[in-house]
Amino acid sequence: MKKPKVSVIIPTYNRANMIEETIQSVLNQTFQDFEIIIVDDASTDDTERIIKNIDDDRIRYLRHERNKGGSAARNTGIMKARGKYIALFDSDDVWVKEKLERQIDVIENSKLYPGVVYSGVKYIDSNGRWKGTVVPFFKGNIHSYLLEENIVLGGGSTALIRKDCFDKAGLFDENFTSRHDLDLWIRIARKYNFDYVKTPLVYIRIHKNRITEDLNMKINSRKLLFNKIYDELKRDRRKIARYFYETGILYLRVGNMAAGRRYLLKAFSTFPHFKTISALGVSLLGFEGFRLILKVISFLKLWSIVKTFRKFIIKTISLLRNKIS
Repeated sequence: MKKPKVSVIIPTYNRANMIEETIQSVLNQTFQDFEIIIVDDASTDDTERIIKNIDDDRIRYLRHERNKGGSAARNTGIMKARGKYIALFDSDDVWVKEKLERQIDVIENSKLYPGVVYSGVKYIDSNGRWKGTVVPFFKGNIHSYLLEENIVLGGGSTALIRKDCFDKAGLFDENFTSRHDLDLWIRIARKYNFDYVKTPLVYIRIHKNRITEDLNMKINSRKLLFNKIYDELKRDRRKIARYFYETGILYLRVGNMAAGRRYLLKAFSTFPHFKTISALGVSLLGFEGFRLILKVISFLKLWSIVKTFRKFIIKTISLLRNKIS
């Protein structure tokens, strides 16, 4: 049997209301040389029935008898994959139809010889309404950037990866419940370049059940990642301070004000910064005060966007009037 060029790995857990659209967006690709490996992490809803009702012999359905987590489900799929390239795909997201075609062209023709090609993303809510667009800017050797933040957009759903990357960098670390993708990117970036397609090729759904929204998971995984990469960070006090600062903010957001202040103090003592002192001051207002400040900041950001858009409209109308006259 001829091996497919791409293995699409879709881990899923209780996504009966979304999985069909996700799978259909793969089947609708302009590039058709693929297999789809769906790893059901012991769903208790109608996920299995919906998948098995889709009639396409390129779909392989695997099921865990007990819930092992997203990283384990991805690893199961990767180990069963027969393709030269691995395309990761979360079961609540959607691809545009040219996604694989555009990325295959880059991964096979880029002078960077990338191990990973990612893309821009569009964020939508559970009703499909547009919430924002982000495009990539970093390619080549991006290892140092990844030590500071996850610049590979889309939580894995944008990535097309050479399968041999997993031979050299390893599989997903199953101890992570969040940030598992960043841990993998850092390991791959030690050995491979990255490249991108700037166009948004993936719709990322934002909804209350998305794993990345669980702040406690984020805190625990952030600590785990920090311990894994500390030797690469220890000569850069600014990056270490940023880690402490962001962890402190997460603690404040879940209402653990004492832990939040402790991490903010660590951040300030490592690399003093005005924003750290500001966050410490806000933390003294307590959890409700902190939440109020966050709402005010969000409003000010929205108002800034509205003013910018208003200026753009006024300028456009003025240019049109000048052309007409």
